[in-house]
Amino acid sequence: MRLLINTTAAIPYIKDHAAVLGYLMAPQKYSGPRLRGYISENIPVFSDNDRFIGVNDALFEKFIPKLAFVRVYWLLVPDVVADCAGTLNNFIYWKEKIKHIPLAYALQDGQTEDTVPWDNICAVFLGGSTAYKLSEDAMSLLYAAKKRGKYVHVGRVNTANRIYLFQHIADTIDGSSFSRFTNTLLPPILPILAQIRKQRIVDGTHCTLEPRGVIT
Repeated sequence: MRLLINTTAAIPYIKDHAAVLGYLMAPQKYSGPRLRGYISENIPVFSDNDRFIGVNDALFEKFIPKLAFVRVYWLLVPDVVADCAGTLNNFIYWKEKIKHIPLAYALQDGQTEDTVPWDNICAVFLGGSTAYKLSEDAMSLLYAAKKRGKYVHVGRVNTANRIYLFQHIADTIDGSSFSRFTNTLLPPILPILAQIRKQRIVDGTHCTLEPRGVIT
């Protein structure tokens, strides 16, 4: 399990703990020169769409070309919070505009296994309401993704308890608290992440994602 953080203040931590940490870039916090430096240092880079905080289509579309030089592991296609039908419609529209970038699809309230665009994605991103995120239906979809060889990400994971809840299935997680209060909250979490990684390697459930979305 790898925790993704979207603040440059965490870069020293990511450098020292790249096996369990990564950088989550996004349209609102994009910095080309900084990212070139991150990539040269082999820091794992993923990309959110900032839809949860209101980034519009125009800003996201301007953001896409900036990913051309970034070997992102995946880019989350714009979604509609807590709306699986709206999210699927968005995906159908955006997948034609996003080329040569591995895509992640957001699982939202009401999502069913048969309507996930499995053939067009390398990862699923569990979003939705808190009730949905903690539901059996959502967990079933995460395991369905695993069976198909897809990478699994869970958003809004801000506590140790939530980390433990998804420790057996999530390959990556993120939580705004770790980005806002990096120096306070991150150090105590690092041993937890390291232990989970160690146990999943022993169990044979650890997943390594290569750049460009190829899972090994």
